Amino acid sequence: MKIKKIREERPSVSLKKLETTKEPFAIIKKKENKKVIVVPDEVIAESTFMLDGIMNKTAYINGDWYKIGDVIDGYTIGYIGKKGVVLRKDNDIKKVFVHKQIKNKIDFNIK
Repeated sequence: MKIKKIREERPSVSLKKLETTKEPFAIIKKKENKKVIVVPDEVIAESTFMLDGIMNKTAYINGDWYKIGDVIDGYTIGYIGKKGVVLRKDNDIKKVFVHKQIKNKIDFNIK
């Protein structure tokens, strides 16, 4: 029953409204029984990783080949599997999966 409710489509904010929002990452703090909204002065850009392929225990990330132990933007590659990699920077762990490309898709049939 509860799982069915989760699967139901829920209302969301439109893309147009998000694009016109000045600061979507406001922090709400409680201060003496009052809610205070604090808007951060700067937004720190997060590293983006695009995994396009895995071959021979190496991963093709952001246009370069890497192996376990290599560092990308401060993140160390800790694991390379069949479908993804695990990157770690201190206590921050990212799981990146193979990017699926729809355009120019090539299917191989091996007999």
